[in-house]
Amino acid sequence: MFKKLLVVFAVLSAAVFLIACGGGDDDDDSSSGSGTGGGAVEVKMVDIAFEPKTLTGRVGQAITLNLTNAGAQPHTFTIAGLADSQRVEPGQSKSINFTPTQAGTLTFICTVHGQAAMSGTMTVN
Repeated sequence: MFKKLLVVFAVLSAAVFLIACGGGDDDDDSSSGSGTGGGAVEVKMVDIAFEPKTLTGRVGQAITLNLTNAGAQPHTFTIAGLADSQRVEPGQSKSINFTPTQAGTLTFICTVHGQAAMSGTMTVN
């Protein structure tokens, strides 16, 4: 039974990857990142900003973020109740994984600087 589920998951993952990578426009939108398509999303934490500051994901699909602190102060990447990188010191990197369970707009923040100073959004479909 487990092997059948694993095969189904692999086929579905491959289909999602092919759909996400095929066609589409060639616009370069450096202000957003996607947590779908099978690859990790690079997120930089600089001074009091996330780059990109908007992300997308899908309900039930695992997301991997590769976080890099390119700023001079420690930062976190936190979505309340879903993801928390803990402190990432200046010059350090960390990867986190999480799976959104509901559609909607999620706010991610740096708990060191607070939501008003350092935040972004993730749209989950």
